[in-house]
Amino acid sequence: MNYRFVFLLSVIILNVIQKGCCSSWLNQEDKKATFSFSGNLKLDIKNDKENKLNDFENNKNVERLNEGVTKIMQKEKELIESNKHVKDVVDEVGIVIKKKYNINELPPSGLTKDEEEDVKEDSAFLSDDLEEAAENFSLSGEKKMEDHSEICYPDYSMPCPLHFFRTSTGCVPLRTYEGPCNKIQNKLIYLYDEQKASWAEICEVNWPCMPLECSYGRDYNSVCPINWIDIGKGLCRNIYKNEKCAGDINFSNMSFEEKKSMEKKCGIIWKCKSITYTTNFDDICPLHWENIGNYKCKAPQDYKGPCPNISNLKKYNTQEKKENIENVCLVNWPYSIKVNEYQRDYNVDCPIGWSMMENGFCRAPENYKKSLKCKEEVSFDDMNADQKHSYSLACNVDFPFKDKQDCKRNYSFACPLGWIPSKKINYCKAPLNYKSSICKNVSKFKNILDNQKNYYLKFCDIDWPCEGEIQNSMIYTQISVDHLEEHGKKKYTRGPVDSETGLII
Repeated sequence: MNYRFVFLLSVIILNVIQKGCCSSWLNQEDKKATFSFSGNLKLDIKNDKENKLNDFENNKNVERLNEGVTKIMQKEKELIESNKHVKDVVDEVGIVIKKKYNINELPPSGLTKDEEEDVKEDSAFLSDDLEEAAENFSLSGEKKMEDHSEICYPDYSMPCPLHFFRTSTGCVPLRTYEGPCNKIQNKLIYLYDEQKASWAEICEVNWPCMPLECSYGRDYNSVCPINWIDIGKGLCRNIYKNEKCAGDINFSNMSFEEKKSMEKKCGIIWKCKSITYTTNFDDICPLHWENIGNYKCKAPQDYKGPCPNISNLKKYNTQEKKENIENVCLVNWPYSIKVNEYQRDYNVDCPIGWSMMENGFCRAPENYKKSLKCKEEVSFDDMNADQKHSYSLACNVDFPFKDKQDCKRNYSFACPLGWIPSKKINYCKAPLNYKSSICKNVSKFKNILDNQKNYYLKFCDIDWPCEGEIQNSMIYTQISVDHLEEHGKKKYTRGPVDSETGLII
């Protein structure tokens, strides 16, 4: 009985085990039957490569991002260092400017401490930074310009470009100027229009646009209109194509009315008349400043410059010191304006007082002060009118007026036009190539009446300068004795000689 029970139990257990094994195997077979093979034996390898490639790209992007962040941080560091360097340079420049123009000795107010504090609140005085002080000064004194037919013709008759302040010694850059030419420009007056255009391009600045109406009228005395160049002998050539007026045109013989007519006909325009500033430093205070006593000057309400609104100018009693105050404080002393009315005759061979030599060069008078750039002997043949004008300013010479018939003569000059003062008191010496059968080469003109000077004018082929004709040259009021004696020793070894002057009589 017991054996039968054990046997049956064993059979049951065996069946259960077999059934479980078969079910497990069938389940595995079912799993295999649901799998769909792709036919690519390298499937696992490809997936592995893609995963590695994705990991590589991700790592690469991370590296790029890190490099970008590193570069940005490096640039920020360099920018900080650069800003520090710029600040150091600006500080150094500021020290130089302060030293050169005595900015550390700017005019004190002469007030009590309490009064000075009240004034400082109104004046916005910034003594540490001249550039910052001129922030609100950028457009002061600049005339509002209008476009001429929507075309901006630079007005080179203006003394200074935009974002510069005119003083008696030059053009001072303001804080609003962002170009590379940050020094006081004292040579701009010597440049002619083409040179000003080149300078403006180099220094990244513009001249004001020419207004519809020039303040002092158009300069119809100039050889050529704007955008036309002087090619000599009175001929002008357009630098751009002009279908209305093609070819070279001679404007030299045209009247003002004819030139105005040509403006309408050809669509051209003449430049504005230039002006000359003459500053008078006699006053204690700058222009528009109020003298309130004891050398104290009170600024106008619209003054936004770097100096106190009430300044004590007792120490600044010379022209040189006042010129420095102009540049530092951005002010002007009273000045007069002279319009350059007469046209210079740049077709003549030589400037006033110079003599033409056989080699075609012009020789300067004996008392002319030469320099490295300004020689004693110069050829003007290859210079156009603008170049001669520029040379006359740079080298202190004057070309004669073109139309002198109706000009008012200035008989206050000791010597006639082209003559120079002699070492002998009250005597004048004629130019080297002067020839006359009536008048001597060395003559006395002291105490001669105006009507007697007219006699010389008529019979001796001499003339006196027109008012304003002598602007740059000083040969009529100064003489270099050493230079005169040097030439006398070299050239005049024989013949009758004036014992006083060393000149041949």
